[in-house]
This record gives sequence, C-alpha cells and structure tokens, in this order.
Amino acid sequence: NPNLKEKTLLDFGFARTSVSEYYMMSKLTSDISFNIEIDIETNDISIEVLDEDFLQPYDYQIMLKKSKLCSKNR
Repeated sequence: NPNLKEKTLLDFGFARTSVSEYYMMSKLTSDISFNIEIDIETNDISIEVLDEDFLQPYDYQIMLKKSKLCSKNR
C-alpha cells in the first residue's frame, strides 16, 4: 500500500515487529490502552482497546458516549 510507508509509521510512533508488521500502543487512561497493529503487505489493521487491569477487551464505546455527554454539558 503506497499510503503506508515505513518511515511515516515510524514517525507516528509505530514500532516494527516483523518484516511487514508495525505496532503502536497508547494509554487512554491509567488502566485502558489503545493498541493498533498494521501489516503493510496485506493492509490488515487490527485495533484493540484493552483493560490492562483485567487483561481483556474494553468496551470503548462507553468512553465515547461519556465523552459526548461531557462535551454537551460544556
């Protein structure tokens, strides 16, 4: 994929995990993380929002709804 260049991914903070795979993790809160893995050969993208305390997927839609409610109250 010409849009997914190695240098661009590295500039955004991705780490190379294999020949074609790149990974990035960002903490959303102290116990919730956003994880994305991209394979530049197959164009596969995997996104996970994880609850680090329980080591399981986190329902991020709750966070989005709370965020929208907070912004409406401002």
